[in-house]
Amino acid sequence: MSSVKLNDPLAPTYRRNYRTHLALESDPVDSACCYVTNSQCSVNRSNCTRLGHRTSGSTEASPRSTRTGVETVDDEAPLLSRCSRVSDGTTASSLVPDHPGDAPKDRNGMVRMAFFLFGLVSLLPWNFFITASEYWMFKFRDVPNAAGHGTASTTAARPQHVLQTETLLSTILNDLAKTPLQSEFFSAVSIASNVPFLIILYLAALLNEKVPTRIRNPAALITTALLFASVTVLVVVDTDLWQVWYYRLTLAQMLLVAASAAVFQGGIIGVASTFPSEYTHACIIGQSAGGVVASVLQVAVLLLNVSAIISGLIYFLLALALLIFSVFVLFRTQRSAFYLYYLKCALASTRGQIQAASVASSGVVDDGYGSTYESNFEVKVRTGLVVRKLWHYCITLVLIYVGTIGVFPGVLVHVKASGSPSALWTRLFTPVACFFVFNVGDLVGRLLASTSWAAFPARRENLLVGLTMMRLMFLPLLFACNVEPRATPSMPLPVLFNSDLAFVTLNALFAVSNGYLTSAAMVLGPRKLEYFLQEKAGVILVAMLATGMTLGSVVSLLFVRAFFHPSQK
Repeated sequence: MSSVKLNDPLAPTYRRNYRTHLALESDPVDSACCYVTNSQCSVNRSNCTRLGHRTSGSTEASPRSTRTGVETVDDEAPLLSRCSRVSDGTTASSLVPDHPGDAPKDRNGMVRMAFFLFGLVSLLPWNFFITASEYWMFKFRDVPNAAGHGTASTTAARPQHVLQTETLLSTILNDLAKTPLQSEFFSAVSIASNVPFLIILYLAALLNEKVPTRIRNPAALITTALLFASVTVLVVVDTDLWQVWYYRLTLAQMLLVAASAAVFQGGIIGVASTFPSEYTHACIIGQSAGGVVASVLQVAVLLLNVSAIISGLIYFLLALALLIFSVFVLFRTQRSAFYLYYLKCALASTRGQIQAASVASSGVVDDGYGSTYESNFEVKVRTGLVVRKLWHYCITLVLIYVGTIGVFPGVLVHVKASGSPSALWTRLFTPVACFFVFNVGDLVGRLLASTSWAAFPARRENLLVGLTMMRLMFLPLLFACNVEPRATPSMPLPVLFNSDLAFVTLNALFAVSNGYLTSAAMVLGPRKLEYFLQEKAGVILVAMLATGMTLGSVVSLLFVRAFFHPSQK
């Protein structure tokens, strides 16, 4: 394969026009590369790209390169055409209407609502895992004679049963002193979920073209549902006698769930990036709405005063039902004309992640206007240089989630109500002040990012990075809240904000900034690139988000062990 140089007049227009030149390489073959003529694409997007200009009946000679055999085009001619054949063998000509404005309509906003649902379920396992805190605290409470537990207790053993009468209130009040398993569980879950999440997304950015989108996304969603079903089954199993092994099994299950969820999330965000921006934003808002749903459900379960096991069943059965419902919605959405139109017109081939930015297979290309040409010109995009073009947004997402996952939920879940709170507020403090406030604040921040008056900072790339760095100042302020247990005497950390209102305010501001900056980076980032690269940009940004979450989960565990780990006597 020979590379086309940046200053080569025969190089593709896209390469010559971009200073950061997302490196495109030509793979010349015996047949000359031919370009579709004057093809009109009527998708209502300002950055629609087409191939160069050459009509089937043109008598005007076109220069050729004797070195590469590649036909040149006018400098102003765009690189790609949406009227080329896509990789699954279908032609896009039938999808391109004869007149602008003839694109299929999203009837009743069904596709947009579907993307909202897909965003909601893409983070559903994570949201319900961390929200069911009382259930996990009960599962990993101090139990005498538990295999591998190694701790003694004077508390009588409490047998576990699905119909047990022990309420969440008694669970919380009787187990105020957290065990090591309880203290480290959320940080360990963060690591177990974010490490495979990161690895899978990096692989997806490089290898997604190996599996068609129409197969990859449903398969990942079905796998997530099956794995989550196994988590649900273990809720009713008595694990007191093998508590440590159950702890390890739970982390293994979360690892596999996170891997399959990463495939789905990367795929669905990538596809949404090829649609108008409101569809990407619907997906982003759906992710935040999933957290709000989980938090509202947690408060409702506490007010019902049901047992810890029943509460776990409610969380996981509802999540499983939503996952199964989403599978059916996904299959239906993939058959809609609106969905197929944007997917294929973007040259986001059904083989998923674009690595061939022009028609790569030898064969006939239909321009949609009755002319056909042979095409053997392969154009590839170097992922590293796409990242270079998006570096502001990549840094923003990494820093956002190093800070967020560094304290939420691993540290914030240990904040206790100050003073002498009532029994009701004691029960509701963590679900409301920690989870509900954060999830609602995150949703508000994502909604703010879509408003014109609040979008100005987000459109300034350097300012966006600066705001993200300033946001890290929330971490020491949150550490100074009433987190228990405090550090050992060798690592003192004072309580400066011994007030519930102070903690709720800090948590709310922390969450709003998280939602605003995340939405701005995820929506605006792909718009910097040509249309045919936006799916790839979406997957890369999700991978950067996962990088921040993975680093944040490690930081969270270090924070807990250094400052908030129970003293070992």
